[in-house]
Amino acid sequence: MPTTRKKDKKERKRSFISLNGAEGKQKNGRWSVMEHVRFLEALKNYGKNWKKVEEHVATRTSTQARSHA
Repeated sequence: MPTTRKKDKKERKRSFISLNGAEGKQKNGRWSVMEHVRFLEALKNYGKNWKKVEEHVATRTSTQARSHA
């Protein structure tokens, strides 16, 4: 059975590991100060490579990073 993109996205959310090493969820709502600082660092280092920004922030998706920009 082929894997759908929607299923892949759900799997990524389930397997997400937060910065402290504990399993967690990606956040919704307002960005914390630390998330914003990490976002600015990532934007400076990676430009608009949103997947790299997502990895650097670690608590937000690439879509959330794009809309935060």
